Amino acid sequence: MKPEIAVEIKTGGKKLKGAARFYEKYRVPVRVMSLTKPENLPVGAYWFPIELDLYRATVVVRERMEELAKAGE
Repeated sequence: MKPEIAVEIKTGGKKLKGAARFYEKYRVPVRVMSLTKPENLPVGAYWFPIELDLYRATVVVRERMEELAKAGE
């Protein structure tokens, strides 16, 4: 089974050799998540600010916690 997307998490705007190699080999888009936008995104790589993903994750957890709390009332 071929994946639909790959994810690479970075600490900064360093080179994305792994993302480039992965895209060349599998032709699967690579979602690059980091705090800062990398200077040179290779073909097939797309930047996504990591703080947006972390925010979405915390919203989902908070909503689930609220659901559980209501169910326990």
